[in-house]
Amino acid sequence: MSSKLSDSSGDSGAPRKRALRRALAMLTYRPRSREEICRDLSVKGFKPDVVDDVVAELSEKRLLCDPSLARDIVASGQRSGKSRAKIYSELRRRGIDREVAEESLEACFDASLEREAAVKAMDCLLTPHGHSPSCEDIEKAARKLAGRGFSSSAVAYALRDASARAGETDGSRFLDTVNKLP
Repeated sequence: MSSKLSDSSGDSGAPRKRALRRALAMLTYRPRSREEICRDLSVKGFKPDVVDDVVAELSEKRLLCDPSLARDIVASGQRSGKSRAKIYSELRRRGIDREVAEESLEACFDASLEREAAVKAMDCLLTPHGHSPSCEDIEKAARKLAGRGFSSSAVAYALRDASARAGETDGSRFLDTVNKLP
């Protein structure tokens, strides 16, 4: 294969050429997983052998690389304050293989950033009250954080931070809240 992307000629290459153009157009919009390209081309009616050829060529040319994409999704998710569970869900929704998703999270996910994101989310949930939040407000916010996929350790960290700022010297009264989280 040449250094450029193949451009088959003749009638037999027309579907492949159209599939390649479509895949490249998708990749100019944003990075895609192998599964996303396969899914789109299949839905558009391209035959499996054409889809496989295009995906193989794009992978060979390093235009499709699921491990690299997964690492980027993890980093982006953390920058935007998402929980580990939400990032994992995004990886799987984007067609990243379970094993690759788990390896990327293990290698790239920073639990301290998740704790910081949980504290920020807790602050946002408690700010609208306009007064010092009650214990009930703090517990309700903790349940919402858990519902957003934050780990129990990140929720506990955010609870300790919120309770300290609410004047609690000992956040132990919230331990039951953490223990009851899903």
